[in-house]
Amino acid sequence: MLAVWCTVLAAGLGTAHAQSHTPLGNPNGNGGQEGFGFFGAFGSDGQMPDFSHMPDMGAMLGDMPEGPTGKVDFQSSDLPLIQLFTDSLRITKQKKITARMTITDNGSGRRNTPDDAPNIYDGAIAIKIRGNSSAAFTQKRYTLETRNADGTKAIVPLMGLPADHEWVLLGPYNDRSMMRDAFAFDLWRSMGHWGPRVRYAELLLNGEYRGVYMLVEKIKRSAERVNISGMDAEATQGEDVTGGYILRVDAPDDDLATFQSKVDGVGSAPNFGGFGGFPGGGGFPGFGGMEGFPGFGAFPGGNAFPSMQGGTDPKAPGAAEKGNSEAEKAALSHPVTWSIYYPKKSALRPEQLSYIEQYVEQAERAIQRGKGYEKLIDAESFVDYFIHTELSLNADGFKRSAYFYKDKGKAARLTAGPVWDYNLAYGNCNFCGADDINGWVYNGCETNPTPAMWKSLAQNKAFMDKVRKRYRELRRGILSDKAVNEYIDTHAGMLAEAQERHFAKYPTLLKDGKVPDADAAQTSAQAQQDAPDNAAAGAETGGFGGFGGFGGFGGFGGMMGGGDTSWFDAYSVESYKEEVEVLKRWMASRLAFLDNQW
Repeated sequence: MLAVWCTVLAAGLGTAHAQSHTPLGNPNGNGGQEGFGFFGAFGSDGQMPDFSHMPDMGAMLGDMPEGPTGKVDFQSSDLPLIQLFTDSLRITKQKKITARMTITDNGSGRRNTPDDAPNIYDGAIAIKIRGNSSAAFTQKRYTLETRNADGTKAIVPLMGLPADHEWVLLGPYNDRSMMRDAFAFDLWRSMGHWGPRVRYAELLLNGEYRGVYMLVEKIKRSAERVNISGMDAEATQGEDVTGGYILRVDAPDDDLATFQSKVDGVGSAPNFGGFGGFPGGGGFPGFGGMEGFPGFGAFPGGNAFPSMQGGTDPKAPGAAEKGNSEAEKAALSHPVTWSIYYPKKSALRPEQLSYIEQYVEQAERAIQRGKGYEKLIDAESFVDYFIHTELSLNADGFKRSAYFYKDKGKAARLTAGPVWDYNLAYGNCNFCGADDINGWVYNGCETNPTPAMWKSLAQNKAFMDKVRKRYRELRRGILSDKAVNEYIDTHAGMLAEAQERHFAKYPTLLKDGKVPDADAAQTSAQAQQDAPDNAAAGAETGGFGGFGGFGGFGGFGGMMGGGDTSWFDAYSVESYKEEVEVLKRWMASRLAFLDNQW
């Protein structure tokens, strides 16, 4: 298996069309007085808020001004070149706009320039910003559709990927290695499952250099992606109603049909009350806190995560004696949200929703009982997903962007995967225990509740016997230290030239990176200087002292200041070379820990 992995990687580097992302195995296989509305939903009885009133934070963030960037005089690339032309229209998160996209790939060893004739794609697209918190990043992520001139779907292959019309452009802004998502997707595929295939490129937006991007297959039902049966409006009974479905555990999404798990999620109580003002850019009103959720102090001016002035951590020493508020208890028992990703909400029939909700409930309860679950879930996929997620130590693991599917047929079982969203994984995050090399994702944390089934499976001897056997098999092959290091080195080599331009565009991603605009830097420094006073004020009132501002750019400070990622950074580096070494050391340490456990 190791030899195959290495052979595929080497072959993938042969041409720009076939980069090193060919899968191994089977590719199919208030309350405060002036709070945000969604925080004001907390009642005096200490109940969790009704998140249906929660505003679209991603939409707000996606429409905010971008942070500082450097100027790159782009001439050519050794990677494929993607160019987007919007005819002066602004790309937003709310609605797709029509634009033009060209892709040029002249092959291995040849340069790709903006003036070259496009030879992969030259046509219309519909495009919008994607993501939630990532929508605030200076380097945006996009969802796009290839279209014909008349606006209909253009089913086309792109850069060697199977033909389709739905794609994603991932900008690896907060992942300085630029390979965490790619590694996660490739690993899942090499384990024998379908996972999104990736192609690297550099991107120009209306002639302006925007950095390294990954063209990625969007998760969807199709013969070349999640290969399950289709559903129509008539499939409401018998075997027809049994599938296929694609499900996702995540935060509630108004665009998707959802249901609440009947089994409480696990995790620790959030120690916060709500957000305060955003004085950096016209701002939002502050939040005064509430019983049991006194709130944060201030976010320090765009760089550091605030200290939390909150209630009792139920896992802290003496917590049992102090007790926890009803709000904290409610937080611990807040149900997990399942979304139906396919069929679409507009096409889903009540009978279909009822069937899959009941099926998931049966599966979750069987897992909690510890018996009978193998008739309802595909245990092998759950084993692989468990290993994959725990290896990654993903801060969002199991509870965000966690996909499942169920095909048609009464014998078809709930299957874990495909995987998605690993930019906060592999040591790249400082919350949810993601920087604890000896931690476990299944224990959950203070963000979204984690489905309890994963912790139950971790305590199930029969399941864990399968995990140990499978893990040891993987360690002899695709997860050997040698294979992992070769993967990282191969991708670092592929990106060696482009990363220089990428970090020149986004210099603040590196330690001591200089903001190009001197006035902006001075304003940012002043915001940080004022932050301690703001934090102290927040702590005294029990509310959020307010963001320090965007460093002179307006909008969110602190958590998303100027597209800044340092609020969740687990470490900083001075160069791409150092980042690659940090990632390799982290992988070796995490695998060594798992070796001792499994």
